[in-house]
Amino acid sequence: MNRIIFAVGALTALCSSVCAQTLNPNLDLSSARIGYLERIIEQPFSVIRGATGIFSADLVLEEGELLYALQTSSSRLELVELGGSPDSPELADGAIRYQREGGTSGFVGDGSYLVGPALVSVGWTFGDLVGPLSVYPGTSQNTETARSVLTYAIWKTGGASGDVSAGTQTVPSNVAVIPNDANGRFEVILESSVDLVTWNAANPGTFGGDTRRRFFRTRIVRRN
Repeated sequence: MNRIIFAVGALTALCSSVCAQTLNPNLDLSSARIGYLERIIEQPFSVIRGATGIFSADLVLEEGELLYALQTSSSRLELVELGGSPDSPELADGAIRYQREGGTSGFVGDGSYLVGPALVSVGWTFGDLVGPLSVYPGTSQNTETARSVLTYAIWKTGGASGDVSAGTQTVPSNVAVIPNDANGRFEVILESSVDLVTWNAANPGTFGGDTRRRFFRTRIVRRN
């Protein structure tokens, strides 16, 4: 099935080895609650057919709370389908997942905002693999402890679900916002990828569904 998936903010360039982004130095964290989620896998194990990923326990984001993904890291996790060779594994993608009442769910990345209510967890997705799967932290030949970690900041906004209140303005939570800085110059960059590892500049327009999956991310970069 062809899929075109859009992600707002700086969607993490998910990698096969440990990857981490630096914290945003312009954030005011004085009134935020800082914490982290972590999923650890220490031994190989199997998952049943139909499993979509491995995730941590849920963080409950209440209505009126705003979560900002400060930093993520996901180490290597190999997947081998039933009957497959451990010498040709697939790699799981590190991910931050959210779920809302009614069954709505999705993923966010570094630099993304999420407004409650929602359940948030961190871990790995299996992509198009349907299982059964053997899961190997590190590699099938050299087992290591695998970790997927999200460091977050949470503010009380008082806004309605799905919106971030900013003074008298209401900013939808599915948009990227340029910081309020009269002297700042910011570039808005659209990028696309087919593997969540290599990202290339893209222009807005019409895209065909001829690729197995195409991901998009929007980044805002300060230029002064």
